[in-house]
Amino acid sequence: MIRRTELSAKTTRLSVAASTTIERGAAVSVQADGYVAELTAGEKFAGFALETVDNSSGADGDLKVTVQYCGAYELTVASVAITDLGVAIYASAKDTFTTVSTSNSAIGKLVGLINGVAMVKIGGLE
Repeated sequence: MIRRTELSAKTTRLSVAASTTIERGAAVSVQADGYVAELTAGEKFAGFALETVDNSSGADGDLKVTVQYCGAYELTVASVAITDLGVAIYASAKDTFTTVSTSNSAIGKLVGLINGVAMVKIGGLE
């Protein structure tokens, strides 16, 4: 589950990679060529998509996606406990989150845990 909450939300528009569809709510990363796509583990986390963008028939940069790169999100994070407050959170895919750093993308810090749902302060593009 990914749910956005309002906490100093900052947004920007980024150029989408060729032959790419980005779903609303997906974690987004910056590829080596500077264009964005749904997150691939190990790439720079850009933020969460606020809209769905279908550039499946387009070239690099034909379309842009709005992403939130700062704020707080409620995320399902594997194996977190209240004693983990302040630990770094990583993504291994557009919708898979963990405390394991190996080969994953840093996305933010755990700032709360409510009924097993993690509150994560994200820090893409910062």
